[in-house]
Amino acid sequence: MSIDQQGLLARLVRELVRLPGIGQKSAQRLAFHLLKAERDDALRLADAIRAVKDGVSFCIECRNIAEGDLCEFCRDPK
Repeated sequence: MSIDQQGLLARLVRELVRLPGIGQKSAQRLAFHLLKAERDDALRLADAIRAVKDGVSFCIECRNIAEGDLCEFCRDPK
């Protein structure tokens, strides 16, 4: 099934294609999956993405993934 180059669904596909390892067909499959999914399921995914972007960064000491300035290893006094 071809997706029109305009509109909300096409926008979603364009954004999904930007993910590593996701081509046009995979992006279309994912977009249709999200379209068919329950609203709460799709919003949970959107909220998880937003939470990671807002709350996860890189440790200022070791550059590991951290939910704050320091990762769990650098926070550990041992």
